[in-house]
Amino acid sequence: MRSVFYPLIFSFILLFSCNSESDKVWFSSQSVQGTIRIQPFIGFSPSLLDFSVSELSKYSFNVEVLEPIPLPSSCLNMSKTRYRADSLLVFLKAKTPPNSITIGFTHKDISTTKKDENGRVDQNKSDWGVFGLGYRPGNASIVSSYRLKGLNKNKKFVKVVVHELGHNVGLKHCEKSNCFMRDAEGKDHLNELDSFCNHCGKTLKKNGWRI
Repeated sequence: MRSVFYPLIFSFILLFSCNSESDKVWFSSQSVQGTIRIQPFIGFSPSLLDFSVSELSKYSFNVEVLEPIPLPSSCLNMSKTRYRADSLLVFLKAKTPPNSITIGFTHKDISTTKKDENGRVDQNKSDWGVFGLGYRPGNASIVSSYRLKGLNKNKKFVKVVVHELGHNVGLKHCEKSNCFMRDAEGKDHLNELDSFCNHCGKTLKKNGWRI
């Protein structure tokens, strides 16, 4: 196991699922030493991994980098062309100890089932390719570099990482066009994102983030 630690005292509260995909997650209401556990899957770029750890340290996280492991074949979609992000969340959650969040890093394509605002499955988007997915709230996320194109791909990747970690804390998508919590809606707006807005930032500060 390869570990890199940065100082942070997390003050987590009891968090409850707001949808059927995220189970109740308990974080101690007392100050604890929280950890972001990065699980790279085999083939992930060491340089992008190092860059991501460096950028995450700016938020004062404890970061633990785990040894690379294979992507589980059980998480492949029906056509075996993509890995199901929702299945990977279940896989990563099972590996996560208390007071921690595990976030998977991969270069492979990942997908999920897109639902409309009423929670109904969009039949044309039952295997919808995504940058990342995370429980809201919860203790697992997955991020892929597969769909990141053009300039600043490394910076784009980290923006997706902090977006999904924001969901893990409980943040919803944000309507602010430059906020890291903006919904991608199937498009790459990542170069337009430059910070967390005041509303999202306030919530993250309460959870120990340096914003």
